[in-house]
Amino acid sequence: MNNKYGFNLIIRIMTKIILHVRSLVFLPIITKNFDASTYGIWTQVNILITLMVPLLIFKLDISNIRYLASKPKDKSFNISYFSNLFFILILFIPLLLIIFSYKGFFSELIFNSNNLFLLYVFMILLLIKTIYLYLLNYYKIVNRIDKYSLIEVFTSIFSILSGGIVVVLWKNIIGIFITFIIVELISIIYIFIDIIKEIGLPIKFDFTIVKKFLAYSVPLMPNAILFWIINYSDRIFILKLLGKDQLGFYSASYSIGQLSIFFITPISFVLFPIISNLWENNEIELVKKYIQKSIYYYMFFSIPSIFGLYVLSSDLLIFLADETYVTDGNLIMFIILGFFSVGFFKIFVNILYLKEKTKSLPIVYLFVSLINLFLNYIFIPKFGIEGAAIATFISFGLQGIIIYFLTNKLLKIDLNYAYYFKIIFSSLVMFFMINMFNPNSFSSIVFIVFIGLGTYLLLLWILNGFYDDFNIYKNKLLEIINF
Repeated sequence: MNNKYGFNLIIRIMTKIILHVRSLVFLPIITKNFDASTYGIWTQVNILITLMVPLLIFKLDISNIRYLASKPKDKSFNISYFSNLFFILILFIPLLLIIFSYKGFFSELIFNSNNLFLLYVFMILLLIKTIYLYLLNYYKIVNRIDKYSLIEVFTSIFSILSGGIVVVLWKNIIGIFITFIIVELISIIYIFIDIIKEIGLPIKFDFTIVKKFLAYSVPLMPNAILFWIINYSDRIFILKLLGKDQLGFYSASYSIGQLSIFFITPISFVLFPIISNLWENNEIELVKKYIQKSIYYYMFFSIPSIFGLYVLSSDLLIFLADETYVTDGNLIMFIILGFFSVGFFKIFVNILYLKEKTKSLPIVYLFVSLINLFLNYIFIPKFGIEGAAIATFISFGLQGIIIYFLTNKLLKIDLNYAYYFKIIFSSLVMFFMINMFNPNSFSSIVFIVFIGLGTYLLLLWILNGFYDDFNIYKNKLLEIINF
């Protein structure tokens, strides 16, 4: 098997950590220098961009990976890639016309303000972000995850540095958005030139190709909205039925629980381009092995995280908020286990992508979202915020089970239970080890984490629970660090 998979995974994990740290650093800069209403604008812009960009791209980034990852960078590749880009840009024009025709209405609707300049800047930022993410995805198509990550990190760092300067000198939120536009525009120019060097200038627009890609990607578009219902409807029920205080307690615990799927994002990010290439080349057994390996990596990272978060959740809540936010351990555990199921969903759903069965996904999401709404309606009045956690656990668990059985009929993956048992056993020993400590500061929490990590890795090594290629990735990473 290609050892680049594991190396790319390490790169993505490191990138994700850097981006999370960047967010944590920049957040207090915003909150301490602006009032609540301005911070609300910052939050609103970020939420809208997160929701709208995948829809404006029409999920063609996923189609590109599915159909272009195995193709040589020839005329056909060029026409497909740039035709999809032109389609996205053409469809952005009606959106601009509608918003600018009713600019006063949309300014009030989005920002509760008549500041039209803010609306104009937001639309430019939305366009730039859409183009940037589409072009950046090129490196994912050709499996150059290292370059993708490097550009992403540098763009992010320069955005934060320039935004920080604007905050210090002018304290202007629109100025921050403008600096983001400039930095990402520079990245767009660099990426576009790099792409042209590899596949040439755009040759022509072919809508028949776009139609094929859209037939694959459009069914994926409702998934984001339906997943939002599954992921956020519990907060709405809690607010309406239990009040703001209970919502605050639940949200804090929910944030801790979400940490358990930190590692699934880089795993799914790296996996799909590789197996798309292999699938088109009819290397089915290798596809199965990569999915097996992804399950192992997910278990390797997530199982000890689950036990560790369960033990340290109260201490983390006290450190990040205060002791009033500490909730029952069962609530945290239900949330953690629910998100653990999401990880398996994100791995097995790739089989539906490969088999071009994307039309079945909205049905699954719709069914699970309706179940989630029903369970929240029944459980929250009866069990309080723990009822919301139970509903989350059942909904995400059901989603994972449905996808597993759907995909198992299409492509059977042999699960390596011996490795999983070793991971679970080592994590249990780690759990009992760290449960003996009683941390009273952030430094003691960090110390316990290192003790637990050392215990887990040592036991796994004794039990021979590592994949053979771990040493290859370790040595390659050490070479880079030494360089």
